[in-house]
Amino acid sequence: MNIESERLIIRTFREEDAEDLFDYLRLPEIYEFEPGQPITMDQARELVTERSRSDVFLAIVSKASHRLVGHLYFEKDGFDEIETWHLGYILHPKHQNQGYCTEACRSVIDHAFRHRKAHRIVAECNILNEASIHVLKKLGFRIEGKMIQNVFFHRNEDGSPKWNDSYSFALLKEDWNLNRPAL
Repeated sequence: MNIESERLIIRTFREEDAEDLFDYLRLPEIYEFEPGQPITMDQARELVTERSRSDVFLAIVSKASHRLVGHLYFEKDGFDEIETWHLGYILHPKHQNQGYCTEACRSVIDHAFRHRKAHRIVAECNILNEASIHVLKKLGFRIEGKMIQNVFFHRNEDGSPKWNDSYSFALLKEDWNLNRPAL
């Protein structure tokens, strides 16, 4: 996969992305609303090798610097005729608040509706993740529900789960076509 926008290339991961991926997945703040913990350089190499074999995780690359600014998760639901896709993203903190996430998601969403027969795209995010909520609303997603204590990524000192509430978002092809933001 290779999708271009004004400032970005969204593509399959490559082996040479390991250093850039490590540069942000090593940061503890990345995992505030995500599962996992900071990774090592060896783990980054393993991740890019694994991710280079499919189009589920996509690298977001700046055209200006030719460096990774983040990545997308974009996967079709397992049911062929449902045509629902799941969207997620992580951006390097130094590239946040510059419109990269919105631009990358907009391009992938448009590609999915135009070329992959997508009917519906869904996303979930922690109710405290204001930046992600802002991006999804800007893209035209609507909140379909609030899930109470539906997921945990971290544990308390006693080992018990730190439960989180999440919003469930969705975007239909017909709504995208009516209100498609400029690409």
